[in-house]
Amino acid sequence: MPLSCLLWNKDLQLITCNQEAVRMFAVENESDILNRYDEFSPVYQPDSGRSKDLMRQKIREAFSEGRSVFKWTFCNKQSELIPCDMTLVRVSYQGNDAIAAYCRDLRELVQTIEQNTGLKQLAYYDSLTGTSSRVAFMQSLKSRFRQLKKSDVFALVMLDFDNFKNINDTYGHQAGDATLQNKISKIRTLLPEGAEMGRYGGDEFIILLDDVNWEEVNTLMKKIVEKVSGTIMNTGGFVFPVTISAGGVFWDPSCLNCEQLLSRADKALYDAKRNGRNRFILLDRRRRAIEETAELPRHDKSLLL
Repeated sequence: MPLSCLLWNKDLQLITCNQEAVRMFAVENESDILNRYDEFSPVYQPDSGRSKDLMRQKIREAFSEGRSVFKWTFCNKQSELIPCDMTLVRVSYQGNDAIAAYCRDLRELVQTIEQNTGLKQLAYYDSLTGTSSRVAFMQSLKSRFRQLKKSDVFALVMLDFDNFKNINDTYGHQAGDATLQNKISKIRTLLPEGAEMGRYGGDEFIILLDDVNWEEVNTLMKKIVEKVSGTIMNTGGFVFPVTISAGGVFWDPSCLNCEQLLSRADKALYDAKRNGRNRFILLDRRRRAIEETAELPRHDKSLLL
């Protein structure tokens, strides 16, 4: 299969590409790639590194060392993920040093492996926040249920930004996207090792916490609610507060499948919303509710959405 080729100059500017790259990214011509290159990578790579920063690092490495080889995930105009083998090589172009990136599209190989082995490749991440996609998260949750023992202790936490539609409607979808990126990145810094966070849909997120006790989950949920409300968003010339509500549940033997556990977490989240938002409700293993709310930062309360 022909390789896609992208060429960067010493200023880290993308200056040209071949027709195979045009085909891979499913665009009409070369200028679509040159003018919108950053749109063809998810915000975060599967290792959770920020794509824009990682690629700049790899290009600088290739300029210094002459070569850099690594795995990369692009996405095309249809938001389809494109796993690639990347080889960056220092070359001479019009009398100046440049970096040629040769990209091997692995989609056909992955499809062949899936067909031959019957395995489903689910290394999918939400392109905006870097969290697991809903499909990938649900696979992890179902896998956890298949391995259950009565003595196991794990919890599920559902998060939903309060009145998020108003942010999109009032300040625009770019402000909404910036809010999710900013707040979710802060939440992820609070998560313990081994926790998995996924985007369940829209502005709703979900966290799987294994081998945790009630106090640990209660403390985490409190920190999340306070972290989100503790700083005001300032993006695109707009300044506005953001709050989040959360519902958490522990698995107990009466919960026979992941759908039941999700339903309980969703009910706890709904109750937190109904009780005033900007708070969390955590159910213990006996499904007793403990509720806490966070203090809003000091600002004009009339700005609340």
